[in-house]
Amino acid sequence: MGAAQLIYLSLVMLELGLEIAKHGEPKTGRHNAGSTIVATILILALLWWGGFFG
Repeated sequence: MGAAQLIYLSLVMLELGLEIAKHGEPKTGRHNAGSTIVATILILALLWWGGFFG
């Protein structure tokens, strides 16, 4: 795994952690960790399928 992949994974994990920490708090809508987890999984699966991590 190269530097680009490690940087991307670090940023994704940071975003996911922040969203989990704020889950349920009000914002314009509400923070929702569930939808963030699903979106993250879909993006990572697409990148894996496209060869970004290969």
